[in-house]
Amino acid sequence: SCCDLGAHRRGMKSVHWGRKPSRVTADAEMACGNAHGPEERGLALMARARTLGEAQQSKSQVIASIEAALECAIPNPGNAPRPDAWWIHQAEMMAALALSRYGGMMGAITNYTDHAVEALPRSAVLLRTHAHLTLADAYVSDREYDQAATLTLTTLRSVPREHRQPVLFGRAHGLLKRVRMRAGHSTAATRLAEGLREYGEG
Repeated sequence: SCCDLGAHRRGMKSVHWGRKPSRVTADAEMACGNAHGPEERGLALMARARTLGEAQQSKSQVIASIEAALECAIPNPGNAPRPDAWWIHQAEMMAALALSRYGGMMGAITNYTDHAVEALPRSAVLLRTHAHLTLADAYVSDREYDQAATLTLTTLRSVPREHRQPVLFGRAHGLLKRVRMRAGHSTAATRLAEGLREYGEG
């Protein structure tokens, strides 16, 4: 079936960073109707929330999907989440991501992020970094561009060299693009661009 667990994994991977949104939307809607068990249902509901959020569609539908997805989550075992798991800290990270394109949601996003990061093992460097970049995205949505630039650069500087993967800089460049679209070549955009160039990523 196109809605088996493999489809869930492909959908969740793409929905995280906005790849192939039409495919993700179709997978998420079908998965919601065909999920077996709470883990599959939680993954599917959050994929739906993320695709709606990325398209900035109905915030009430996003929140409803998030709440239902969180109800499906199971307690954290103290490890980084697997693609086929649906643990509470994984769900909270994705809830923050789904809300990050809506202004006025910083309180909820911060709470979800703080709870998720607190539960992650210290070795989960990439997940912690993604969580902080989600907060930076939320600052952009709130038009707090200086805070977004500062958090992005501070976060990237804290990542050990061996963990500086291209996906992190891809997110940073996406954030820079959003700042430029909203505020033009502002001081925040210039500072962020210069900071990325220091990493050879400008």
